[in-house]
Amino acid sequence: WNADSIGLCLVIAWSCVVAFTPLRGRTWARVFHHLLLVGYAGFFAGAMISQALLVGWAAHGAPWTGAPALVLLAIAAFVLPLVTRREVYCHHFCPHGALQRTVCLVAAACL
Repeated sequence: WNADSIGLCLVIAWSCVVAFTPLRGRTWARVFHHLLLVGYAGFFAGAMISQALLVGWAAHGAPWTGAPALVLLAIAAFVLPLVTRREVYCHHFCPHGALQRTVCLVAAACL
């Protein structure tokens, strides 16, 4: 485990807190969460799940030692919707989704 993996685990934990608590409705928490996802998870860590990534893992195995936090993110993206009946990856874990939501909120505020 390196600092990047620990940082990504903290982002995953914060995302779960925002997704499953009343913080989801607080503006400051949502803005901080989106900045954290886009800035840290997206640009710095590059932590995004794609079909190509999953196909590569299926063919060559998951990187349990090379990128354990990314594997944890993938597990959370699959398990949490089954357990909680909530869409969590696109709304709370994905940097692309956070950026898209932020752009929509800014565009709506400007109109």
